[in-house]
Amino acid sequence: MKKDKDVFWYDDGRKLTNVIIGLIVLIIILSQSFAIKNNLSMMDILSNVVNHNTIYLLMLMYFLALKTSMGKKYFNYINCLVVLIYFIMAITSLLSVFHVFSLNSILALALNFLLFIYVFHVFFKDTRVWDDFKLYKSPFNELSNDWYFSTIVVISVVLLAVNLILTTTLDGTFLAILDAFYIVMFARYVNLYETYLEDKKELVKIDDSEVSDSSLEKVEEDKDDEINKMIDEVKDENDVASSDTEKVEDVSDSDLEKTDEEEDEEIDKDESDTSSSGAEKVEDKTEDDDVGFSFYNLIDEAYNEHMDDLENKANEVLDTEIVIDETVMVSEEKVDEDKTAALDELVTDDVKEKVETPKKESTKKRGRPRKKKGDE
Repeated sequence: MKKDKDVFWYDDGRKLTNVIIGLIVLIIILSQSFAIKNNLSMMDILSNVVNHNTIYLLMLMYFLALKTSMGKKYFNYINCLVVLIYFIMAITSLLSVFHVFSLNSILALALNFLLFIYVFHVFFKDTRVWDDFKLYKSPFNELSNDWYFSTIVVISVVLLAVNLILTTTLDGTFLAILDAFYIVMFARYVNLYETYLEDKKELVKIDDSEVSDSSLEKVEEDKDDEINKMIDEVKDENDVASSDTEKVEDVSDSDLEKTDEEEDEEIDKDESDTSSSGAEKVEDKTEDDDVGFSFYNLIDEAYNEHMDDLENKANEVLDTEIVIDETVMVSEEKVDEDKTAALDELVTDDVKEKVETPKKESTKKRGRPRKKKGDE
């Protein structure tokens, strides 16, 4: 409540709108009553309504529409009507200067053109027309909101002074004062709307900055969480790798403690089992994503060393077999020579002749040619 009491009526949009509506109604009623009082004909009264009160009637419809839900919903479309009204007034003032060149007409022209520019730049600022036609690049947009309002107030006061000097009737004096007061109130209405748009723009910027700050904080928090998670995973991998390394060292130590006799007996079995178990271990470790790369290298080195030892031992066995075979062959040759020598000693010359005589006869028989039937 204290806040509402501190706001003056000319700073409150609703109160100011009510004042403008009442002022327009008062101007229309007084102008018509003055026309009837001066004993004007019906045609003159209608002419007065069309010429002087047309703008006020249209503006009265505009402000009354703002009180309805439909007018609030289509506020930007209704503002186009106001822009059109003041454009027509600016053109009419220009034509009046050519028709009657005076200080009054020049001030009216300046005032109406300034109102048109002011209304055009303010009412279109919250629409697509502002961006589509790039009205923000207009040189008139460089002028401040307060400058427009203060300039309109100064010109209205000067025009009122001129009209009071030129008028000779009480009716003209009242209407001139009410016209000037209406122009100031309408300019204040436009000024408040421009202030509302600027505050709205600032609030949007503040909201965007707050959203961006909160987004950055959230991203930083997510980033820290990911880093901590990665650190924990690396620690787990190192722990698994160290435990697996200890296992490999234990296996290698137990293998070294085996005796040569046990290794000779299990060479063939160890070759097949070691190759298959080593391949299975490597495949299992490659499928496990939590095991470090260093652990794979340790397994490969241990496997290769063990395979090299087995291969060397196999080569030693093969060399031993080759030596045994050579010894057996030499022994067999020596036994054959001994057999031959013993036979030579046992067999006499007579026996040799008996054995060789049948051989010679059989050789002779084989050497005779056969006779053909034709030769007989």
